[in-house]
Amino acid sequence: MVGNRKYEPEAGLAQDYIAVMAQLGIERCVLVQPSFYGTDHGCQIDAMHLIGVANCRGVAVIDEDIAAGELRRLNDAGFRGVRFNLMSGGLPLHALEAVANKIAPFNWHVQLFAASRAIEAVAPRLRALPVPVVIDHMGCPEKGRGLAQPGFQALLRLLADQVAWVKLGGAERLSEQADGFDDVVPFARALIAAAPNRVVWGLDWPPSRYYAAPPAPRDWIELLLKYTNDPRRIRAILVDNPAALYDFPRPQLEATGNRDSATPIPPG
Repeated sequence: MVGNRKYEPEAGLAQDYIAVMAQLGIERCVLVQPSFYGTDHGCQIDAMHLIGVANCRGVAVIDEDIAAGELRRLNDAGFRGVRFNLMSGGLPLHALEAVANKIAPFNWHVQLFAASRAIEAVAPRLRALPVPVVIDHMGCPEKGRGLAQPGFQALLRLLADQVAWVKLGGAERLSEQADGFDDVVPFARALIAAAPNRVVWGLDWPPSRYYAAPPAPRDWIELLLKYTNDPRRIRAILVDNPAALYDFPRPQLEATGNRDSATPIPPG
């Protein structure tokens, strides 16, 4: 880990992550490089090999002067995006256009982890990029300011105009509640309503320090079902949308129709 990291991460082994995937019924995943590893992707690439490179994609953290050869190496390893982390450190925002132009030939995307106010300010620049944009943690709307806050409304417009994608994750960060996170549900529902084809699902694993008590895997799925219980939208969020965004082969529905619903709730 880098010496100037902003926080000490929770411990998590790739084998434990694979076990959680099995509990959730998840076959494919995307790993996002955390800030505390800087630009060294060795650990992440090892994990991707353990999971299986055909079933795993990555989002990288890079230097703005990265060479095309290194981007090609990461692309061959399964990476499909670059993260701008304005919360914990990484690429500076002034490098947005230059980095986007570098990754465009690889059909990558920019992933942005930023406060809601920052998304509002940078929205015109996002619209002009030559690559797709993925917004972390529902755009980090400010607690208590409601759906009408300008930063969240800017995100809804980016989604409706098919400029951006958004991750339904981070409820434990955004909520003022210790569990259940019902106060976040209206934000998630508004994002899905704005562009059902531009929403994907994600979570912090290992469970982040924002949880009052460690969640069980089922808790994550039950929260998703608060956002929508429409089987078509659940399948879009969990299967079709990420397949398109992260360059996975799109799964075919089985003839029996068993995969019409992508709600992976474990038995019991």
